[in-house]
Formats: sequence, C-alpha cells, structure tokens
Amino acid sequence: YLFYEGAKKWKSSYHSRKKKTVRLFNFLYDTFINDGSLLQINISEKTKKELDIVRMNQENQLTRDIFDNCIFEVFQMMLDSYPRFLRSEHHERYKAHITDSGMLDNSL
Repeated sequence: YLFYEGAKKWKSSYHSRKKKTVRLFNFLYDTFINDGSLLQINISEKTKKELDIVRMNQENQLTRDIFDNCIFEVFQMMLDSYPRFLRSEHHERYKAHITDSGMLDNSL
C-alpha cells in the first residue's frame, strides 16, 4: 500500500528533471526497490535492473511511468497469492480466533 501511494504521488507530481522529482525517485527507490531496504517490494530481477540503470543515470531516464511495471508486478502477485491465503490453515486459524474473541460473526 505504501509503495502504491508513493508511486501515485510520483505520477501526479512528475516534472522532468526537477530536483524535487529526483528526490522523490531516490526516496521511492531507497525505500521500496533497493536490495535490503526496509520495505522492499517483490519485483522481477528484470524490473529491478531497469530501475538500477535509471538510478545510475537519472537525469536522462526519469519518466512519469517509471514505476508502472512495479505496480503491475505487485498487484499480479497479490492476485495470485490472495486466493491461496484464503484457503490456508493460517487464515482458518485467524478466522477462528477473531470469531472466538467476538470480533467477527460466523458468516465468513
């Protein structure tokens, strides 16, 4: 969610080669893309390498849609994994816990 919000901000405030744009790109890269970053998102190696190249040569390669592939990959992964989570034992235990604690009714 945090990456998506940051990428939306990037798109809405993008201005080619302005210092603020470069700072925002660096923040998003350092926070969500860079290896070992605290909130690193799971993206393909191909997409990561493309962003690494942009990082090295920002002035010429920053575009309004630079994070679109990242957004697509994260959403695709969520679409693939969420149904499995709903069928998992972990989800069943969670539902039982919140039902037993009165936080949820049995209609799920």
